[in-house]
Amino acid sequence: MTGHVKVSTTWRTLTNLYVKVSGTWRSVTEGHVKVSGTWRQFFGGATAPGQVTNLTATDFGTSRSYNNGRIDLSWTAPSDGGSAITGYFIERSFNGVTYSTLVANTGSTSTSYTNTGLLSSQIYYYRVSAINAIGTGTASSAASATSTTVPETPLITGVSALNSVQVSLSFAAANGGKSLSSLTITSSPSISLSYSGTSSPITVTGSYAANQAYTFTMSATNANGTSGTSSPSGSVTPNVVSAPVNTVAPVISPTSGTAGSTTYSCTTGTWTNSPTTYTYLWQSFDTPTYITAPGSSNSSTYTPPSNFFTLGYLSPIRCRVTATNAGGSNTATSSNTASVAAPLSPPSGGTVTLSGTGVAGTTITATTSGWSNSPTSYSVRIYASTSNPPTTSSTLMASSTTSSVSYTVTTFDASPPPYYFKAFATATNSAGTSGEVGSNVILSSLGAPSTPGTPTITYDSANSTPSNWAYDVTFTPSSGSGTIQYQLDCQGSNDQVNILSTATRPSSGFYATNIVGGLQEMQNVLLSRIYTFWRVRARATNDGGSTWSSYSAYSNWA
Repeated sequence: MTGHVKVSTTWRTLTNLYVKVSGTWRSVTEGHVKVSGTWRQFFGGATAPGQVTNLTATDFGTSRSYNNGRIDLSWTAPSDGGSAITGYFIERSFNGVTYSTLVANTGSTSTSYTNTGLLSSQIYYYRVSAINAIGTGTASSAASATSTTVPETPLITGVSALNSVQVSLSFAAANGGKSLSSLTITSSPSISLSYSGTSSPITVTGSYAANQAYTFTMSATNANGTSGTSSPSGSVTPNVVSAPVNTVAPVISPTSGTAGSTTYSCTTGTWTNSPTTYTYLWQSFDTPTYITAPGSSNSSTYTPPSNFFTLGYLSPIRCRVTATNAGGSNTATSSNTASVAAPLSPPSGGTVTLSGTGVAGTTITATTSGWSNSPTSYSVRIYASTSNPPTTSSTLMASSTTSSVSYTVTTFDASPPPYYFKAFATATNSAGTSGEVGSNVILSSLGAPSTPGTPTITYDSANSTPSNWAYDVTFTPSSGSGTIQYQLDCQGSNDQVNILSTATRPSSGFYATNIVGGLQEMQNVLLSRIYTFWRVRARATNDGGSTWSSYSAYSNWA
């Protein structure tokens, strides 16, 4: 330590300074002396701290509200001058020349400080000095930063319609120290909007509803974040629309019809100013004016009820069309008129007949006719049952929506027990359907078999005995449906007595009384009679009848 003393106005350096304590000289160390066991400062050996270095100022603008910026300071602590640093003195300037006290003493050894509440877009200069018990050190070199924040909440200063789809917005909004990157604009009522750019004025395009007033709000965004939302703008109506005007009257078609069945249709007509909706009013003539037609509704089509005239309404009818858009409504010139005729009654007075034989393989036909009131369709059906007569609950064999239907009778239909057939019919028009009418009854049957071929008879010596002659008979079998039975009529030449032999085809074997493929062997048929010659004929029989063949020639002599 170096001490000094002032001699005759001149400071002289003191070396090897001693002080006599309790009769003993002691060396004075670092300007202190120990008195009664305690070191006491003897003279000014400590100094104020050194100069702060490495001061930096950093803007922290993210999400900071407008005019509430923040700059963060940091520095390196200097030497303490022999006395511990107890705080820092911070100065701030708006121009880097004139400084004012920001913090007289931080009261902390921390080497950083946060300055908040700063103006947006303002540059700030800072100096920092260290403080210890001796005093305040030399100020640091200056550091500066510009305070940035989110943009200022916009103020919409003007709004005007450019055309039916575009609005111009004028606004003011400070950028918070960083360039605006985008705007967010909303409308009330809310619709989808399109726009580009960040400068005022800005054009906002949308599908604006006709005659609807809109207001707008706006927020601005920069790299630090987004501003608050502006107050609503004044209102503007971009799309001003006038009420529709009819230029071509509506048209009704057809121009004539029948109550209860005809549906009339009305066009909208032709309009200016783009109507968005149409309403329809159907009117009936009521001398000398038109009144609302019964059963009509807001529809482009109308079917007069079947009791149109009994309700007291008269023909003709007309349609009044009203067109509406956002600008208002107008009713068109009346349409043309259309006549309405009294409705038809359901068909009546018709009959249905069933023709045919009912024989298996043939066709029976049901035909309906004689209906009044112009039927437009029919229901003709043939039913079958083993009980007589069939009803509409019996088995349905054929049906048609025309005036006739046919059915081919099958062998199954004609086989015992045979079917009875009966037809039923109804007729329909726009007024309704008639009651049921029924036909005559036809019973199915099998057709009689065809006539067997004329037999031939041949003496059979191999099967004859002294008392019984045997003959072989052949003939062509019959065709026909069902089970066919055959009989042979054997007639002697002397007394013309017939001896019948009956068998059923098909069969098997070869016996005296059986027929196989049209072959009949007659054996033991003469009994005790003796005839010189024989002749035979064949009969085919089924449920449909029987037929006889012609007689064969007489047999040769046995």
